[in-house]
Amino acid sequence: MADWCNGEAKNRSLSGRRTALSALTTASDVIAGHDLHGKEAIVTGRSSGLGAETTRMLANAGVRVVAFSDVICSDELNRLRRCAADDCDNVYVDPSKNRCRRFCSASCAHSTHVAACWRRQAWPQP
Repeated sequence: MADWCNGEAKNRSLSGRRTALSALTTASDVIAGHDLHGKEAIVTGRSSGLGAETTRMLANAGVRVVAFSDVICSDELNRLRRCAADDCDNVYVDPSKNRCRRFCSASCAHSTHVAACWRRQAWPQP
């Protein structure tokens, strides 16, 4: 087994296989190569440690970061919603003024609307 302390086993799991993440992976390594502009993220524990680093890196990448503690402290739990798409269990914070958002992402909204369109245009059964 490699000596884990000297960084020799960087990006390798205990089995020796190459992995995408390791104990030496940084937040910037994780988001590298991803276009995150316009995305939203709910972060817990953003005031220190990993939460603070995650928040900083996501914000620098163009993500709208919402702290879960801010939602609770501002008494706006009614802004937390579950995505209305049938095949999605994501929870999101509704940032709209009138709290009318139904989906966690544009792709969930699009797939739901396309499915509804196909159902409306279905040929009658003989």
